[in-house]
Amino acid sequence: MDEIGVTYEKYHYNILIIGDELLAASKKRMRAFCEGVQEGRAKYAWDFDWMFQTHANAKLDKETLELAKNAGCYFFSYGIESGSQKVLKSMNKKIKLSQVIEAMELAKQAKLGFGANLIFGDPAETQETWAETLAFWLKHCQDNFVFLSQLMPYPGSAVFDGRFPSKKDYYEHIDEHATNLTQIPQEKFGELLGLTGHLEEKWMFIKQATGVETQLDGDGYHTIKATCPHCGEESVYRNTIPGTPFFLGLGCVHCNQ
Repeated sequence: MDEIGVTYEKYHYNILIIGDELLAASKKRMRAFCEGVQEGRAKYAWDFDWMFQTHANAKLDKETLELAKNAGCYFFSYGIESGSQKVLKSMNKKIKLSQVIEAMELAKQAKLGFGANLIFGDPAETQETWAETLAFWLKHCQDNFVFLSQLMPYPGSAVFDGRFPSKKDYYEHIDEHATNLTQIPQEKFGELLGLTGHLEEKWMFIKQATGVETQLDGDGYHTIKATCPHCGEESVYRNTIPGTPFFLGLGCVHCNQ
């Protein structure tokens, strides 16, 4: 908490992102953190919202998430990676999809936003597992911030070792073509990547806010008011990016969808 106090005094940020995935793994630690944030608000006028990252085995419950919500948390994220249990096993994730679905429901009950990534292209990936993950995404993730992306075999990772001549060769050609680590034929692999990108573009964030109003503040920043298409409540977003806000993907401050 001392570190937050020092950095907030210097930078006066309005968003704090906790990247330590073990924060939520301990209810005691999570409670102490939430109480510390609330104390900072009361004593030092801390004025920021925050989010945290964690994993399915953290065993979150509604009580913990509501505690975080009351302390100013608006969002948390998981590393789902795949909607196929077969691919999750290959990734050594040691989680079950039922845990992820439960976390999404708990987030909804606590009115917190939920985010994650689904990654395609693990060596165990097949056309069937690819379809499983897309089906999972379409069924369970449409009211959440779950992005679709391709596996990148960076040097030092298990999926890199033995598959590329050298780090230098990998980085020299990284942008030339999609790296296919699967047994799916290259042409079909490219088609699946194209389909996945198209689905993400057309199906994500399809619900638009209504009653949008913008007000220009000092230094080119904007205050934006908008009505949530999910819960119908009005949200106010302050200190948004300088310049004309032509597009913003924002979560509702009430239901966080």
